[in-house]
Amino acid sequence: MTYTIIASTNRPGSNTLKVAKQYQILMREAGIEAKLLSLEVLNGLPIIDADMYDEQPASLKAIQEEYLSADKLVMIVPEYNGSASGITKLFIDATDVKHYWNHKKICLVGVADGRGGNLRGLEHLSGLMLHMKMNVFHLRQPLAQINKELDENGRFVNEGTINMLRAQIEAYKAF
Repeated sequence: MTYTIIASTNRPGSNTLKVAKQYQILMREAGIEAKLLSLEVLNGLPIIDADMYDEQPASLKAIQEEYLSADKLVMIVPEYNGSASGITKLFIDATDVKHYWNHKKICLVGVADGRGGNLRGLEHLSGLMLHMKMNVFHLRQPLAQINKELDENGRFVNEGTINMLRAQIEAYKAF
């Protein structure tokens, strides 16, 4: 079984990427090796183009093959205006949905400074993923007040959060 974690923002130095890296460590502790894709790699790529639906750039094809060909995906989703980032939707739209997304299993983790942990964004994405014929894992984890959850080195400080994510990872492993 192969896994990819997607840090769903192209913002450099984001808390989303810090969470994704910590999630990757927790997965490794659970015996799962997962690749990590930060949507920062899209910065500077010509994916916003009227021809993107007909002919994908070679760089995007390589990203799809390396990361989206995994059996299971984990998406770390930051809150942008009460939902997911625009780059997340653009990335999905620019990729070969039928080949890389349909019928794939996906686990969602929300990230936000506020109280909800991007719960609304997880709902929005879940609806999109279901429309794309994906198998959305039922145990979605919203991480609220993320600035209080990470130390200056980007590591989780709250043992309860770590245990909650470990439980999600174990359950997703069996999914």
